[in-house]
Amino acid sequence: MKTPSLRPFLAGGAVGLILGGGVIYWAVPHGRERVSSSPETSPERAPIGLPATGTDAPGPSPVSPHPLPPDAHAAVDTASPQIAKLRARIDELDRQLASAKADLASNTAPLTPPDALPERFSQSALVAAATSALRESGSKAELSTVDCTEYPCIVYFRGLSTQADVDALKRTAAYQPYASDHSYTLGRSGPDGPYDAMVEIPRSDPHPRNEMGDRLKFRLGQMLP
Repeated sequence: MKTPSLRPFLAGGAVGLILGGGVIYWAVPHGRERVSSSPETSPERAPIGLPATGTDAPGPSPVSPHPLPPDAHAAVDTASPQIAKLRARIDELDRQLASAKADLASNTAPLTPPDALPERFSQSALVAAATSALRESGSKAELSTVDCTEYPCIVYFRGLSTQADVDALKRTAAYQPYASDHSYTLGRSGPDGPYDAMVEIPRSDPHPRNEMGDRLKFRLGQMLP
C-alpha cells in the first residue's frame, strides 16, 4: 500500500496539508477548521473519515466552557437550614397522616344511640339552646352548624377561643337542661383551645368514654380537616 505524500504550505495565515489524493486540510488560526475537496473530488465522493461539505460551509465552532456561578451548589446544600426545615415539616406531615390512618382504621363504625333518647339531644333543641346561650353570655362566638348525621350530635362554633368562653355558655339558663349530662369540648389545636365544637350526651350513655372520645375526634377530623 502506497503511503500518501504530505506537503505543508501557508495560505492567508493558515497552515495546510496537501495529501496525495488532493484533499486539503486547513488549520485556521482562531480555532475554525474546514475540509475541502479538490475540483476533481465531489462532495459525494469525499474520502472516508472526512465530512462531505461545500467549500464555503463553516467548520465547527470552538466550545466555550460556561463555569457554574459560585453559589450554584448552595441551592442543593443538604445541610442548609431551609432543607432541614422542609425535612422536619415532611416528618410532621407523615406523623399526622399515620395518625389519621390509624383513626380511620379503628373508628369506622358509628356509635349506636341509646334507646329513647331525650328530645333535648335532637338537632332542633340543640340549635335553639346554643343560639340562646350565645346571646345570654354575650359571647363573640357564633354557631356554625349542628351535625346530627350520627349519634351524638356535635355543635360546631366559630370563635370559641378559651375555656372561659365555654364556661360562660354553660352558666346560661339556656344550657341548664344539659347541666347534669356528660360534656365534651373538641378542638383541633388541643385541649387548651381554641375550640371548634361541644357535645352533650346523656349520663346514661353506655359507651365507654374513651370510645366516645375517639369517635368524636374522628368525626371532627372529617368535618374540619
